[in-house]
Amino acid sequence: MNRTIADEFAADPRIREAKRILLQTCQEYRARITGVRPPDSRLRIGYDQLVREYGTLRGGRLFYSYLGSGLGNGALVELADGSVKYDFISGIGVHHWGHSHPAIMEASLDAALSDTVMQGNLQQNVESVELARTLLEGVNRKGARLNHCFLSTNGAMANENALKVMFQKKYPANRILAFEGCFMGRTLALSQVTDKPEYRHGLPATISVDYVPYFDDARPEESRRRAVDQLKRYIRRYPEKHAGMVFELVLGEGGFHVGNREFFKELMQVLKEHEIPILIDEIQTFGRT
Repeated sequence: MNRTIADEFAADPRIREAKRILLQTCQEYRARITGVRPPDSRLRIGYDQLVREYGTLRGGRLFYSYLGSGLGNGALVELADGSVKYDFISGIGVHHWGHSHPAIMEASLDAALSDTVMQGNLQQNVESVELARTLLEGVNRKGARLNHCFLSTNGAMANENALKVMFQKKYPANRILAFEGCFMGRTLALSQVTDKPEYRHGLPATISVDYVPYFDDARPEESRRRAVDQLKRYIRRYPEKHAGMVFELVLGEGGFHVGNREFFKELMQVLKEHEIPILIDEIQTFGRT
């Protein structure tokens, strides 16, 4: 027999039928969410108490005082008070396919049945090989030459490990270049790179960051020259001190500004001439737009 016990489990007709029933039932209830509606007065008081309690438990209130019920339909999401609202930010992109999308739910069911507890460099499942292969094939389809795919649990961990790679490659360089208005994450190191003073409040300095002005689509040529000139000044001021530059091709928290090919290409050419590594944070471009 050329199949594992897990293969047999996945092929068991009872599993397929259970998934079919779950997905079909979910779609029947999802279809009842058809438009915006106000809260159910019978649920409102308990809901308000729950929102306040969660703010206490997490040590700070939610940015939006919304707690989902666990079901939605596309851009519509039901809250635990029975109301339905439009999710205009798609959970900052994590609901790119829409709430309760059948394909996402099916993938989640498969994951739950596949024992996909990721253990980083200790153990992963065979799906990791397929995912890494698929990502590399896709990204190299138009001539890129990326050789490796490191799977991590979230964007902050990806950026943290990318910074480590750059610092190790360029040791003893100890500075980073980034764009004004950039967002990298909220960890101790990434808070230093993120261009928001309130994110660094009360935190010890960990990384020295030099900020380059971002592209201005109202003044494309002027902003390109300004950014290139500033980058060259930093390189002259701190020779051999930069471990890399972080690129956000779309500034997210910086206001959803979009650069263009010429702008990034000229900056990258300067960096390559000085052998400064480039880190492209593509959360917005790859996963959210």
